[in-house]
Amino acid sequence: TRSQMQNRKLAEEKALQIIFSALKVIRRRHQTQASKSSKERRLTTKKALSRKKQFRKKPELE
Repeated sequence: TRSQMQNRKLAEEKALQIIFSALKVIRRRHQTQASKSSKERRLTTKKALSRKKQFRKKPELE
């Protein structure tokens, strides 16, 4: 078993660690513009999913 002094020391270290982690400044990510190829890739997958969902619908009767 641990002694009271050991427990206090561990608790103090843990408290200091929590305090120091709270003091750290969280840097926001600078947003960049999406590349042309990634935009095209996103649009093609969106169109493919749209087409797949269109096929699930019942055909319209004229």
